[in-house]
Amino acid sequence: MQANKLTVNPLEYATEFRILWALSVLVSVLVVAVSFLLTPPNLDSGIMSFLSIPHDHCLFCGMSHSMIMMSDWRFGEAFSWNAGGPFLYAIMVANSLGGLVVVFRNTIRKNLKT
Repeated sequence: MQANKLTVNPLEYATEFRILWALSVLVSVLVVAVSFLLTPPNLDSGIMSFLSIPHDHCLFCGMSHSMIMMSDWRFGEAFSWNAGGPFLYAIMVANSLGGLVVVFRNTIRKNLKT
């Protein structure tokens, strides 16, 4: 008796991967754009104050402040708020730029064909 083996062909899921990547690009663009618009006082007061509520230390504590500091080119402060923030920020910027390259590449190809 032969055991059934689960085989997955990644090409069968290409559309789903593109959808997930497109969603991650949208989230990345949104987070990076918002980090340029907000300031730490915005986070500490008003509608965004829930991000500054003291709580037990977690993986994402200080992440919003870190992202804002990265957008303001204050790298030392960004690392002090959350050591992983600058790395996540760099990944989100790269993901956003990759998404823009794909969008413009397809637009240029369409314009060249017509």
